[in-house]
Amino acid sequence: MPISIDQQEKWMDSIIDTTGNNKRFIICDNENIPVGMVGLYNINWIHRTCEIGLYIGNKSAQGRGYGKESCRLIEQFAKEYLNLRKIKLNVVLDNEAATRMWKFLGYEEVGKFRDERFIKGEYKDLVLMEKFI
Repeated sequence: MPISIDQQEKWMDSIIDTTGNNKRFIICDNENIPVGMVGLYNINWIHRTCEIGLYIGNKSAQGRGYGKESCRLIEQFAKEYLNLRKIKLNVVLDNEAATRMWKFLGYEEVGKFRDERFIKGEYKDLVLMEKFI
């Protein structure tokens, strides 16, 4: 859906803002070229929980460990600097590579939403995962 320049500017401002309940970071490769983004979202300061999101947009950077290393670093940041205790995430069941990576990093499946995401003309199940840090 098309968006206005004003909407795009507001979105960019929200991406840059790290003072609220979201913390986002750019992931760079070994030559300092941006390849993706990792973030903590919906930080709940009372319950000490948050959600994690990861995106490696550069296809040639996928499967090279940047995602795993970024997740390890942001988990350390969440625990040592933000005093968080649990990180949650959602992953589409069909995304086997992502599911495998999250399990490798110690996230456990705790539930499933059936037919939750509409992707390429089909509804897909969404797996809920969490990790105590």
